[in-house]
Parts: sequence; structure tokens; C-alpha cells
Amino acid sequence: MGIFSLFKKNDNDKYLTTILSMAEASLDTFQKICKPTDKKGLFEVFMFNVFYCWTYYNERDLLQPNNKLIDKKVFYMHEKAIEFGINISLTDFSKLYLTRFVDFENEFKLFTKSDFPKTKQFLPGYTFSVFYYEQLKMNPDLTDLSNAQAQNEFSESINGMDKYIELSLFTGDFHRYLNCIIEVLDNPNG
Repeated sequence: MGIFSLFKKNDNDKYLTTILSMAEASLDTFQKICKPTDKKGLFEVFMFNVFYCWTYYNERDLLQPNNKLIDKKVFYMHEKAIEFGINISLTDFSKLYLTRFVDFENEFKLFTKSDFPKTKQFLPGYTFSVFYYEQLKMNPDLTDLSNAQAQNEFSESINGMDKYIELSLFTGDFHRYLNCIIEVLDNPNG
């Protein structure tokens, strides 16, 4: 550990503050670009935004994650959940966010590798479901969406077809939303 790593550690707090501020500030943009969601869904968007901004800084080696920093992030996010009117213990929130972080990461990798029209467009069914239909559930039910997507055909049920069409529309809006976040992250001073 050299002298320059000391400076990176001090930057961690600065980047965490930026991540959390950006995650919150982007909620209005989400509601304008994508189909608006309710308060619980908006908190799911907030959790996704934290994941997305965290990943952005981590991939650029600007963040040096450690247990203390991760604990700060989770504690702050739990406080934000309470502000959103979500009654959840810190322990349960920690479990929920860990699950979301892993699932967002797995789905996001597939989403970013999709190269439509060369390949089939990957539809972010998990993210869509937790934003709109399965908010704050530890194990969201993705039956209608995952069956249709996995088999590349519409679900048999009308509800499944409606959700699949809604997911398809969401995917384009969500892509535009992510581009807005990247634009701000790439140009923090305007």
C-alpha cells in the first residue's frame, strides 16, 4: 500500500456522497422518461441507481470498496427507505439490497451485452418487475415475464402478454434513462 492509496481512501467518501446524491436526483428523470411508479417502486429505482452509479465509479477504479464504505452506503440507504415510508429493519434491508445488487448486476451484464438488431434484444424483466410489480419482495415472482422471455414467445395469459408488451416499451425508455445518468456521470460539472 503506497502513499497514493491513502488519497483514494479519502476519495471514497466523496464518491459515495456523489453516488447517493445522483441516485436520488435521478428519480425525477426516471419518472419523466419511464412510466411513473409508486413510492415503493421509486425506492427500487433509487436502489438501482445506487448500484448503477457505484458500478460506474468502481469500473473506473475511482472507488476502493471496503466494509466500512459498504456499511455506510447500506446505512444511508436504509435511512432513505424510512424517509420513503418503508418500514424495514436494517438487517432485512441489508439482505434485500444484497439480493438486489447481485440480481441487478447479473441482469445488467446481459442487458449491456445485447446488441439489437444483431442479436435479440435482452429485456430487463427483473428490474422492470421490482420497479412496478414486485417491489421490496425478497424473491420477486417473474413467472409471466421469465417464461415468455426464456422461450422467446408470449406468455399464454393475457396478463403475461400485457406485462411483456409493457416490458418491451419499458426497455427503450430505460435505455434512454441510463444514458441520461451516464451523461451526468461523465460530465459532473455540466
